[in-house]
Amino acid sequence: MKRRLFAVIMSLMLVITFMPTTTFAVSSVWPSGKNISGVAVTNDMTEKIQVKNVFLRSKVAHNDDELDIMKQTMYEEHSILMNEIIGQEDLYCSDVWDAMMQLSDIFMTKVETTESMDDIVVELGGWLFIDEDFIKELYAIEYLGSLTKQQVTSTSDIPRLKNNLKQDLNKAFKYYDRSEFDDYYWGILTSRKAELNSSIDSIGTYMDYALVMYDLDSNGLFEDNSEDEEWMTLKRASDVLADDEEYEGEEYYISSWINTKDEVQKHRECLKTWANDVLNKEMKDIGYTSAPKEFASALASLEKKLDSEVDCVVMYQDYERFVNSVHEKARSLNEGREEISYGDLLRFQKKLTAAFMNYKEADYSQKQWRKLNKIYDKYIARTDGFWYEDQLKDSVVKEMTTEMNKVKTLKQEAKELKQLKEKRIKQINKYAKSKKFNHKKSIPLAKKAVKKIKAAKTKEKVNSIYKQYKAKIKKTAKKKK
Repeated sequence: MKRRLFAVIMSLMLVITFMPTTTFAVSSVWPSGKNISGVAVTNDMTEKIQVKNVFLRSKVAHNDDELDIMKQTMYEEHSILMNEIIGQEDLYCSDVWDAMMQLSDIFMTKVETTESMDDIVVELGGWLFIDEDFIKELYAIEYLGSLTKQQVTSTSDIPRLKNNLKQDLNKAFKYYDRSEFDDYYWGILTSRKAELNSSIDSIGTYMDYALVMYDLDSNGLFEDNSEDEEWMTLKRASDVLADDEEYEGEEYYISSWINTKDEVQKHRECLKTWANDVLNKEMKDIGYTSAPKEFASALASLEKKLDSEVDCVVMYQDYERFVNSVHEKARSLNEGREEISYGDLLRFQKKLTAAFMNYKEADYSQKQWRKLNKIYDKYIARTDGFWYEDQLKDSVVKEMTTEMNKVKTLKQEAKELKQLKEKRIKQINKYAKSKKFNHKKSIPLAKKAVKKIKAAKTKEKVNSIYKQYKAKIKKTAKKKK
């Protein structure tokens, strides 16, 4: 249920994402705000999301065609949902069925009467997201869809459901440790708990129940134990961050409504990294060998604000203002340069793709192939942030292939592994034959080490074996007389 509606949200986001535009969006990933809380976003994912940024349209640029497309998509999603329910009336008590029909009517009326895209989407940092409050009735209908006559038979069951929600809510908040939060976020947490308890107390109908369930789920408070829906768990962002060596320990993730002290610091560091990238990468691509003094001053001011701010939402707002001011200044300093066209950008990116196609997956280990793909994604994302026609240089393609050529092939890795084995075997044998060791003990140990080194499949394993047996041989030292 939850996963299907999450897919609905994503499909609607894609409708917006791929609407053509002539304006430029902020070259960064912005937190989704509420309702998609705690979703981990790695550097790799960041780059892939940035691929889309050049297509995003700012709120002032919406038009009637976009609104019609959004409405049609919502009609279709509503139709899919209702088709699963219509004809199943005998499964539900009349109170639940009536509530689902009422919610359906409310949603359809809202879509039909909406006159502005700004009622449907919210803009955060140059990115557009579906306002989930706008489609909360769809969530509510799906919640009620699980309340068949097996679960409830009339409104007399509502007190029991309310009591269950209270228990679940109290259980959920037990996951939070006071010592992990500063006063600001602990205050938000306790206030939100009081608000949610009040909402549960006010439930009088099944429609009320479904809308409160939406409110609870939108705060990420109910744990889902299914492995493929970890994004819905109670766990905060730091609990679900990917632990993968390819990300090299750098983790960017979407902001949730509640943040621990450690998470606040990670957000702060993340924003500083993005801000520095705007000056040192994006502005460099535009043509600045060094950032103008105004940019450096703006960066210093932002970093000072980030260091003193405790609210992550405000931090991201400060970052957005910084990016907008840098972009505005950069455009004023580059008047007269021909702005990039969408067609020319696509043709240039085809050059990047053609260059990447020269590399074959069969020639690389899975780990090294992931590195190649990451490099390719990075350069596609980078060019999506280009502003001017004169940035589309062949040197960018060469820069990408130069970086890709540093990724080792299977043959290169095999050669290096062989060379390392030969080196370590020579070293361990020489070490074992030293006069300071008891050769009756050290030589056999060296032979065991050589055998294991020859069988090792990775350089890491070779080095580990060498270190392990060198330590063992060291213990065979002759006693001084």
